[in-house]
Order: sequence, then C-alpha cells, then structure tokens
Amino acid sequence: TIMSLKPDAPLIVSPLDSVYSISEKMSKQKIHCVMVKATIAEKIIGIFTTKDLAFRVIAKGLHPKLLKVKDIMTKNPYCSPSNLSASDALNLMVKRNFRHLPIRDDTNPNKIIGILDITKCFNQVMLKLEKIAKSTHNLNNNIDNLSEGSSLINPDLVDEIKNLISSMKSPTLDDVLNEPNHPAPVFIDSNQTIRFAAEQMRKNKCTAVLVKDTNGTLTKNNSNVIGIFTSKDIVFRVLANDLDPESCTIARCMTTQPKLADRDLTVQSALKLMYDGHFLNLPVIDDDKNIIGIVDVLQLTCMALNQLNKAISKDESYLKNHFDTPSTSMTSSGPAWDRFWRSVDRTFEDTASSVSDISYTSGGPLFANSNTPS
Repeated sequence: TIMSLKPDAPLIVSPLDSVYSISEKMSKQKIHCVMVKATIAEKIIGIFTTKDLAFRVIAKGLHPKLLKVKDIMTKNPYCSPSNLSASDALNLMVKRNFRHLPIRDDTNPNKIIGILDITKCFNQVMLKLEKIAKSTHNLNNNIDNLSEGSSLINPDLVDEIKNLISSMKSPTLDDVLNEPNHPAPVFIDSNQTIRFAAEQMRKNKCTAVLVKDTNGTLTKNNSNVIGIFTSKDIVFRVLANDLDPESCTIARCMTTQPKLADRDLTVQSALKLMYDGHFLNLPVIDDDKNIIGIVDVLQLTCMALNQLNKAISKDESYLKNHFDTPSTSMTSSGPAWDRFWRSVDRTFEDTASSVSDISYTSGGPLFANSNTPS
C-alpha cells in the first residue's frame, strides 16, 4: 500500500496561524508542506507549501506577519486513503503533477497520518536498484557476454536486469527541456530584490531563477552566472531570518556557484546528483557551456517514474511469475508497479546468488555517470 512508501509525519497547523510563524516552523523542521485543520477533530481544510509562500505572498508584495494561513492555503486538498496501492498513489501524483499527497486514516477520515513526497519515493527506488547493481559490480558491462542458456544464471533474470539497466540510460535532461511548455531559464541581476525574484518565478511559472553578476551582460552563457535563487530560499533564508523581501537583495540569499549539468546527463543520474547535494533545481548547459534551461526535482521524478513504469510493464511476465497472489491495483499499469515494489529486494537476492560464480571486474554503481557536472 501507500504506507510502504514511508510517508513523512504531517505538521498540522491552524488556519488562524500567521503565515510568518508557520514559515519559521517549516524552516526549523526543514519541511516544504503543512496541513491545515481548524480543530484536531475536524477534517483537513487546506494545504500550504513553500511555493505558496513565494507565489501568493512575497510575489504579491503581501506581508507574511499580517496574513493568516487561511488567506493563502489551497483549500480542500485531495487526501488519499491509507489502503491505496503504492502504484495508484504514484500514478495519481504523476498524472496530477502532485509533489505532496496527504494520507488519511481509513478508520478515521479526519485523521491525517502522513504526507507522501513523490521525490522521496523515487529516491527509494534508486537506492534499491543501486543495491542490485552493487551486488553484481560490473554486470552492466559483462551481462551481454553471458549466455542466456548458461546454467550459472536464470535467463529471465538476465533479461530483467538488462531491461532495468537499459531504462536507466534514458531519458536525458535534453528530453525534459524539450517537453511542451517547459519554461525558459530566467536570469536576474544580483542587485534585484527578493520580491522581484518571486515575481519573476510566479510570472514564468518556475521555482528558481539564475543570478547574473550585476556588472555582467544578460547573455545565455554561464560565464557571469554567479548563483541560483529558489522558492525554498524565500522560506528557509529570507523569512526564517526575518529579512525584508522589499529591500533585501538576491545576492544576500542566493546559492553561489550552483551545480551545472550537461544536457545529455540521464534523468536518473541528475536525480542522484540532486539528492546527494540536497538541492531541488538544476541548471542545464549545452556543448558550448551555455545555460539552456533549469529542471526541477518534480519534473525529473515524474519523467523517471514514467520511464521506469514502461520498463516494468514490458517485463510483466517475469514479475508475475515471482508471485502467487496477483495485485488488486485499480489501474492497468498498477500490477507491474506493485510487483516491482515487492520484487526488487528479491531480485537483489537472486542476482547475488546467480552471479556468485561469474568472474567480473570491479565496477561502480548503476547510477555512476561519466558526465557528472563539474
């Protein structure tokens, strides 16, 4: 079920709390989403995120100390039952572009027992697949040399691992940037205010802007890009330190020298880079080192899950044969997803056993990539 995806504990706040006080709590607890309830016994009436703070408060020139949570929250959010399958939860979040999904108690619909963050879900998938790859070391390079009729390894297992490894090689960041309606990168001067940056994010429907040297020219080339500023920074660096968005400049709160990724970097490798570095937005460069776009963790996660879903669905027969009890998922793509979540640990055991007698050279993990940004 959805609970197997290890949702986070929810932070419940009152609709009468000030926006500023809640932003302080979010910063201290390093969370990006809170749930809103009038009383403990009543149902959830709203959801409130760091993006809401940037777009609905700072970008509009409103003062967070004078606003109540009820004034800017998203009302009546969808809440998932705790018995929903993991596959249905992921499919729902990808389809509706949800990053956060509240989970309610089946026996008490007014009780919220968790918040699922889709980006953390995919991180679990990555870690499990990397565990498989580490057990086989250089299997990625040697598996094509294995005979499918060999008694040393199950031919179905060979095919499954080939498919999973192949799925990890695509898509790339270039594919993400070429998606319809993907926003162009936004560049602003370092002497602009926090409010101006928030306005640009809202106007361009993005959660990050690139910061140029004030004395530089606003060209695409990254030679004078000195930082990146995000909606998360507005909460964790501006409001948390009681800075005035109307006068505080971007230079004071931006992240300097942001990581840059090559356009041909795979989505999975980019996600690993972002998880390891604890950042949510990644600028992308072309062969001439020009910045051609920014991708965010939600965009990458949704594309990666779609790609993995296709790979798993292709290998439906092998996964099905591993289990006696079929899935009861509500969606057509659900059964393969459900079996994947249950089978990945077993695959690790089978792989380790099957390759124990095969000679191989030491290799890196599945997600290692020679194109890692500098």
